[in-house]
Amino acid sequence: MQPLERLGFPIVELPRELRDHEAVIRFLIAELVRLKRLDAMDAERAADCVLLRESQGSTNLLSGAALPHSKFSPLDQAVGIVGYAPQRIPWSGRDATPVEAVVLLLTSAEYHSTSFRKLQATVRALGEIYPPPNLQVA
Repeated sequence: MQPLERLGFPIVELPRELRDHEAVIRFLIAELVRLKRLDAMDAERAADCVLLRESQGSTNLLSGAALPHSKFSPLDQAVGIVGYAPQRIPWSGRDATPVEAVVLLLTSAEYHSTSFRKLQATVRALGEIYPPPNLQVA
């Protein structure tokens, strides 16, 4: 079993026409609704929460993957989805490093320790596939 499969998130292919982080985030939220993992009435607000978090600092892991995430109060457990791009997509950030995998994660605003553990597990799984680049310290 692949590391991201262990998380239990659905895995989808990202359409080629998605060319920026906002379009990818909105697509993945729509997929969560389609898969009945998120209520349709919450979709717009969920997307706005993730985009707000992204505007505060890019979730690009600089290794070919991004982890857009946010706390979302209507949830009592974490909800996530993995999107793979057939061609890398420029992601937000200082250098817009392109990514091929995007794991969107919505966590409960109420259950902090459970949410943190799910975020940790997601980062760990991504790190197995997309190890962080070696950073040179000056």
